[in-house]
Amino acid sequence: MTIWFTSDTHYGHKNIVRGVSNWSNKSGCRDFDTIEQMNDAMVENINACVKADDTLYHLGDVAMGLFENVAKFLQRLHCQNIHLILGNHDHHIRKDRDGVQSYFASTQKLYFKRIGEVEIMMCHFPMLVWENHHRGAWHLHGHSHGHLDDPVFYQRKVIDVGIDTHPQFRPYSLDEITAIMDTRSIQQIDHH
Repeated sequence: MTIWFTSDTHYGHKNIVRGVSNWSNKSGCRDFDTIEQMNDAMVENINACVKADDTLYHLGDVAMGLFENVAKFLQRLHCQNIHLILGNHDHHIRKDRDGVQSYFASTQKLYFKRIGEVEIMMCHFPMLVWENHHRGAWHLHGHSHGHLDDPVFYQRKVIDVGIDTHPQFRPYSLDEITAIMDTRSIQQIDHH
């Protein structure tokens, strides 16, 4: 069993797809011609690495557009153990419309968990400080799609795990995150 992390899949989100976006500035768009191409690539890339009995932590913004996109996306994934940390676009999931939370092993706004020897604070949004950051706890977040340009912030034990930030447009494995975190430092930011 492998542990994986991702965020901001935005399944079905028209405006994030360069070929069909209505946005005037398409610099933040994904390089696909159609929504279907983006959706298919995401599902294929996730299923290629995340197996049915693996654990996937999804840090929010699962799907966009029609409510039914949430179920369509999750039904296409092999992984049966998905924990959701709610994002700002997860309105239907937060309200448990039509029992959609049953697709997830758990749903919450913040998730602080010990995995092996490390503590991990998971939140959709980037945080300046988090529990035990000064003792080496990690912070994984999404929301910014890799556009948070703060090199000092990312010298710390912080990673934006959004699917856009992975070079292969897929989730990060725990081993990949461990290797990245090994290059980063523990810094005390607050007054404690």
